[in-house]
Amino acid sequence: MPSLQLAGVVLLCGLALQVPLASAEEPRGYFSGAEILQSCTEPVKPLAARSTQELLDAGVCAGFVGAVADTMKCESPGIAGQRAAVPADVGLLELALVVEKWLGDHAGDLHKAGAPLVARALAERWPCSK
Repeated sequence: MPSLQLAGVVLLCGLALQVPLASAEEPRGYFSGAEILQSCTEPVKPLAARSTQELLDAGVCAGFVGAVADTMKCESPGIAGQRAAVPADVGLLELALVVEKWLGDHAGDLHKAGAPLVARALAERWPCSK
């Protein structure tokens, strides 16, 4: 019985030591910047000329970028502290082009979570007035 208690203490200590290490890492999210860039590549390519995978990627790009834009309005808390004043007449294609260019210009960040990167791209392009 004492060996079971000792094993439990060792297990709890091991778990306790892992918590600070895990929380020090940036949360990954569902998509990395690299995955979003891949999905948003060539957003102007005609639909008829796309493979099935390219169509799926375009859907991921449009859905992801559109969702990020919707959640970071100036009057909202934003994403990772980023907010944007995206004009109402800006469509998903323009959002995708802005994100594709920004991610391409920030290749060193592509390993990071995609949502904060997309938020930063949009916030830099359409900053909220102060």
